Amino acid sequence: MSAKHNLRLYDEIMLLALREGKGTIETGAWYQQAVGGAVLAELVMEERLKIAHDGKKSLVKVRSRHDVGDELLDEWLDRIAADKVRNVEHWINKIAGTKDLKGRIARGLARRKILRVSEDKVLLFFSRKIYPELDPEPERALRERLRNAVLSERGDVDARTSVLLSLAKGTGLIELVFDKKERKRHDRRIESIINGDACGAAVRDVVAATQVVMTSVVFTPTFSH
Repeated sequence: MSAKHNLRLYDEIMLLALREGKGTIETGAWYQQAVGGAVLAELVMEERLKIAHDGKKSLVKVRSRHDVGDELLDEWLDRIAADKVRNVEHWINKIAGTKDLKGRIARGLARRKILRVSEDKVLLFFSRKIYPELDPEPERALRERLRNAVLSERGDVDARTSVLLSLAKGTGLIELVFDKKERKRHDRRIESIINGDACGAAVRDVVAATQVVMTSVVFTPTFSH
């Protein structure tokens, strides 16, 4: 967890996906799948889950049922523990489909005075919740952390930054941090971070599964974000 602002990976995904001024999700930001991967990755890093291999399948198994102390993580730990053993892709999709996922995460950030909860009108008739930034520093620090990891091209990268960068790349959020020229110029560095040992094999399995899920989402015309 990011100690300074008490942020989980899924919080950081939300900060990347939200438009700073408008408080709405950026077009093309597949944040639900990124959140699904982030929740599983957190539970693996917290040693509550482990990834086991059965042939080509990566299966999610419970390592410990003790609460983490985080509402969203503990909810999904309980649900995974209560179900039969399923693969990583199944749980990423399930978490991505959490009711009011954006609102739950955004309201948590609002309680920490990072976002504010507001409303605007769509087509003059329909109201919707929006979550503009109240404190821009956490997102600024987050983007700086990702950019320093890639653009410096030196030194090791911590596990959480590696996982976040991997999820961002796999779900298109990386395009909100680096422009096309930067991504092309530093593609080798990005890949070395993603494929490195910092985050561990189990978390890499989660990230790889997120990318598999994203492939199916992109080619499913009924999906809406």
